[in-house]
This record gives sequence, structure tokens and C-alpha cells, in this order.
Amino acid sequence: MYAMMIEDNYKCKANRAFIVYTRSKNKLIKIDISAGDKKEVKNILNKVIKIISHNYYPKKTKYKKRCQDCCYKNICIK
Repeated sequence: MYAMMIEDNYKCKANRAFIVYTRSKNKLIKIDISAGDKKEVKNILNKVIKIISHNYYPKKTKYKKRCQDCCYKNICIK
């Protein structure tokens, strides 16, 4: 998503990103960003917008570990 925001704000292509792990002696990882990655981000954003605009709660996940960090965990039908 950061790549898409850079493209939008600076009117340039962003096809790669870098992550620096500061606790691991500044280990640098290069990440290539594909058109498919950007499409997936757009799909996720559309789902978030639908949840917000229609006051819609997503279906619960079958993966219980995801519930630990979910903002719906206190109101979700479990």
C-alpha cells in the first residue's frame, strides 16, 4: 500500500520496496511489488470501505489465532 501511496503522491512508479530490520544489524530486504500485489491491496481496501460504509461485519475466520489482533473480537459471533 505504501508503494501505491508513493505512486499517487509523487506521480512515479513504485515497483519495489525495502525493509530494514534495525534489531538485526540493519539487515536489508528487497521486495518486488507486482501489479497483482497492487490489485490485491485494492480488493482489500474495497472490502474495508464496504465494512465501514454499510456497517457490515465480516464473517468470522476459521483461524482462531487471527482473533487475537482483530478489532471485532469483542463483538464477533463466535
